[in-house]
Amino acid sequence: MIQQDYTPEALAVQKAQLREQISAKRDEISRMVDELITPDPATTRAEQFATTFSRAIAIADGALTGYRLVKRLGWLVPKRKKRRK
Repeated sequence: MIQQDYTPEALAVQKAQLREQISAKRDEISRMVDELITPDPATTRAEQFATTFSRAIAIADGALTGYRLVKRLGWLVPKRKKRRK
């Protein structure tokens, strides 16, 4: 079995190496997510219009889905009492 050195200096070096590895992985994951999420840049006016229209439809679809969920699952959230004026 290999003896490991557990001195404070050795632990500090190992900790620094692990932090560098974590930082490199974080940067790689961030880059990969950006590649997946960011749409390709539009080169023509038609592509730009299609991208904008697609985003608008996605936003409207999300809003309608949220509204339907609130209507259907509204019984989970207690209703507030109305104030008297």
